[in-house]
Amino acid sequence: MNYALATGLLLVAGGVSGILVPRVLGPAGTTRFMTGIIVVTGIATACGALMTATIALPKLHDLVDRVGWCPSPHPVGHAVPVEVATIAAVFLAVSVFRGYRYLRSMYRHHATFAGINGIKIIVTDEPIAIAIPGRPGGVVIGSKLMRALNCEEQSALLAHEQAHLRLNHHRYVHLTGLIAAMFPLLVPLARQVRYMTERWADETAAKQVGSRTLVARTIAKVALMSPTAPRTLALTFIGFNTSSRVNALLESPSTNRRLAIAAVVVSAVLATLVGTSVGLGHITQAVFFLCHA
Repeated sequence: MNYALATGLLLVAGGVSGILVPRVLGPAGTTRFMTGIIVVTGIATACGALMTATIALPKLHDLVDRVGWCPSPHPVGHAVPVEVATIAAVFLAVSVFRGYRYLRSMYRHHATFAGINGIKIIVTDEPIAIAIPGRPGGVVIGSKLMRALNCEEQSALLAHEQAHLRLNHHRYVHLTGLIAAMFPLLVPLARQVRYMTERWADETAAKQVGSRTLVARTIAKVALMSPTAPRTLALTFIGFNTSSRVNALLESPSTNRRLAIAAVVVSAVLATLVGTSVGLGHITQAVFFLCHA
């Protein structure tokens, strides 16, 4: 079973997507596309580790006999060395633990502002602007930041954060963040998703306030108030390639038909190769032969 090849191809697909897809689909389409790539890659990686860990079970005669799981276990052609299976099992266990730790951190962070409804101004010198999902959810803004912005800039900031809530950006960010926490090779792709949710909110805010320049100016102004980017699981107004976001807003959006065709062709070819390399028939056959009476 070529799970390593499948995972590698999916990572390549993600890298190609990060270059071509944003110019074709825009922030919204890219966020959805990249999320799909990460989810499929995570599933393929988990399945590969699980199958590698369990495929050697027929070789563990003593252990299986004691457990009484199989009546007559025997090694099969699909079996792998016990050492390799052990490594795969440890890898899977570590991945699950890392995922649990990410979820715990996420819930702990959101618990800080549990029950927020609407807009909440907190007294702080930090330029804080955070979208807090939930029921009903809301936006947390620092008092110093609100005083530093004029009315138009405040409208742009609120439009951006409310776009995060209305478009459920936290689902994309936390789903891909969870999978990337489990499988660190996917961290660059998860960061791309998070950046694209910011770009998506920027474009949505620009349409709402009627000015791309205003949103770009607000982003730059808030970024200058903070010497360092915040490290948080929340959807914040700054901290994710602010210069790139400003430049994107100041440029005229355009669609290149050649890039669109290239993106579709590359995605189709990679998807075909991934499906072929995984080989669902091998999975079915391996499961069938795991326990043979």
